[in-house]
Amino acid sequence: MGGSLNACRPVGGHRGLSALTWAVGSCALTQLSPTPEAPLPELPKYRGPDRDDPRWKVFRDFREPAQLVRIAIDQGNRVFVHFNGRGSVDGARSVTEMMDQVRDELGHDVVFEALVDMRDLDGAPLRAQFVIGKWLLGRKKQIAKVAIFGGKPFEMKVAAAVMTVARMHNAHFCDRLDDAIRWLGWPEGCYPDGPAPPRPVPGR
Repeated sequence: MGGSLNACRPVGGHRGLSALTWAVGSCALTQLSPTPEAPLPELPKYRGPDRDDPRWKVFRDFREPAQLVRIAIDQGNRVFVHFNGRGSVDGARSVTEMMDQVRDELGHDVVFEALVDMRDLDGAPLRAQFVIGKWLLGRKKQIAKVAIFGGKPFEMKVAAAVMTVARMHNAHFCDRLDDAIRWLGWPEGCYPDGPAPPRPVPGR
């Protein structure tokens, strides 16, 4: 991908972020109805955490026809979030609900570090990202730092705006998994990275 950067970028490292930050904040005042979409078939799993992996002490997932979201937490309270498919407001709400369940289970005084994998995300409504940002704003003391990687350029810009609104100054944005892991200071191999999805064949 042309113009891709391998280094991590802190919050505020994107051009045009101020306008996007304003737009994300404006969603708090606007009630939008999600556009109905035709159901899509179940998504195959290519990358991200596996429920049967013994390293996870907590595992949650949310499924709908066009989306799969998985959250896994290891013994070191490292949080792994993987988005697959087209994001939705319901999916964003499910992420916040799952994380609140985790907080209830592990304790509201536990501090987490998080890795968010957006490589398989195929777009997400602005309001959906605001739902997550609003949740983070009220619970940021439990999140020491978060690395977000692999999203498409616009999605990464919106995510950066969301983190700014949530006042998550300890968030970084990376293009590659290894850079995200390195910035977090996590051990190599802590995230099970599977094969990339097959590329579509032209004409099919």
